[in-house]
Amino acid sequence: MARYRCVKVVIAIITLGAVLHAQPAPEHLRRADEAYTARKTDEALVHLLRAITMDPANYEAQWKASRSYVDFAETAAGSRDSRLLDAAQMHAEAAIRLRPAGADGHSAFARTLRQRALGVGVRDRARFADAIRSEALAALQADPQHPGALHALGMWHAELMRINGVSRRFAKWVLG
Repeated sequence: MARYRCVKVVIAIITLGAVLHAQPAPEHLRRADEAYTARKTDEALVHLLRAITMDPANYEAQWKASRSYVDFAETAAGSRDSRLLDAAQMHAEAAIRLRPAGADGHSAFARTLRQRALGVGVRDRARFADAIRSEALAALQADPQHPGALHALGMWHAELMRINGVSRRFAKWVLG
């Protein structure tokens, strides 16, 4: 199923390429927002990638592309597709480089790291905990009411509570 969605996105990019090429980056962002609101993540991603191709320094397109890739990874047939998460991480890191104090970029990166953490064991998951918390706190420093960052921090706390006491103490002892 996940493979089908990826193929669907590639086909959409190829078929819509000629039509989308004539549109400026802000128009692609507008169309991506409309598609995302209509829950057409694949169409939104096509527009976001086109906007990034036209303007690689577009902060909004970068973090929104990361968000879309994580959405795809979440629905990838119960597994965490590392290629999708690699792309999500690349776009989130690009957004952070473009605007280090931007809440959306840090929030997108925290979400990407959380998805990666869900695909590993408890011991390895503890290694992601500090990075997820740091990114969520960086986003909250930029915008104390950022919903994505508040959600990431809340999920971080919930995941910590789900780990049994022995594993939690071991992780605290090993990782600090």
